[in-house]
Amino acid sequence: MATDPRIHSLVQGRPPPAPEPLGDQEDRRVPAPRVARYLGITPRTLHRWLLDPDLGFPAPAYIKGRRYFLASDVVRWERDRERTAQVA
Repeated sequence: MATDPRIHSLVQGRPPPAPEPLGDQEDRRVPAPRVARYLGITPRTLHRWLLDPDLGFPAPAYIKGRRYFLASDVVRWERDRERTAQVA
């Protein structure tokens, strides 16, 4: 099963050499600073997005006081935003 290469980019912190199946990486938890870098925003902006229910940004899991996101949730949210922007 081929998975979106953006998940690989988010999980690994760099672009994949080529699209490839990721298997269990889809459900890997990614720390908030890496999510912010991936989206090209600051950690503070990520925090603001979490406070805005209209954006629908995926909720993090808190582990020892740190925020972690499922890579697949972040990529799905990003894809949905791209589709919404194309329609508008």
